[in-house]
Amino acid sequence: MKLLYENARQPALLGGNRVMLIDDLDAEALPEAELSLLCELCGDLPPETYLVMAVRGAPFDPKKPKPKKLIAAAGAAGICCALDARKGADLRRFVRAACQKRGCPISADNAALLIERCSGDMGVLAGEIEKLCAYQQGGELTAEVIRHVSSATAEGDIYAIARRMIKGDADGALREIGALLAQKQTVPAIVTNLGYAFSDLCRAQAARAAGLGSAEVVKDFGYRFAFRVSNAFRDSANLDSRRLYAAAGAVLDAEITLKSAAADERVLLESAVVRAVAALRGEAL
Repeated sequence: MKLLYENARQPALLGGNRVMLIDDLDAEALPEAELSLLCELCGDLPPETYLVMAVRGAPFDPKKPKPKKLIAAAGAAGICCALDARKGADLRRFVRAACQKRGCPISADNAALLIERCSGDMGVLAGEIEKLCAYQQGGELTAEVIRHVSSATAEGDIYAIARRMIKGDADGALREIGALLAQKQTVPAIVTNLGYAFSDLCRAQAARAAGLGSAEVVKDFGYRFAFRVSNAFRDSANLDSRRLYAAAGAVLDAEITLKSAAADERVLLESAVVRAVAALRGEAL
């Protein structure tokens, strides 16, 4: 922090304005002395220097002392704002409006499908909308076109696999996994993301049993995209809790084995999928 302070207060070597970025700042992790130095820097920058502090994945509670102190210093010297990611219905409206503007209307359900395939990433969504509309050349964007043309993220594909599993479609899930592997996705990445999908389902199920809703889960676990939780509540609505937890355990066992023992990775993954589907059906593992 001392080095940043000294460099930021130096005039730009080549003249003109300059921008300095602190990306994904974790205010809570800063020692008090460094936080004080950063707050002092906010009000002591040369006129040609702009300091941008971005908080992305790090926890940031504006009511806690350290973040509150930093917000006050940044706000007094410049601008402090929260740029929340679009969520839920707002994100669907964005997709529908963007598609409509390009002459390719899309239904709310199909907008949700596209969002899920892109994991809600705005940059990816914008690119996929451009590609889909260029392909469609006018007319409604159907689910078939979206699945055929759009490029799903690994995470988006994993949630499709998880839904096949909870419907008891082991063969379909294995086909989807084969397609991912053909796209050079690695088995460890698939297993890890599948674990995330089942964690979402288990959290939704536990929250429902406790009388809580999706908003509480989003807040308590710091979800970036609320639709993941909403989908988990929807998909887990008719599942037996013990069966779901057993299925999640099968996926977790596979991840632990991958990290701790030598094994044929694909066989391990496919076995975990079959065991998880059997657990969801109530069959003995």
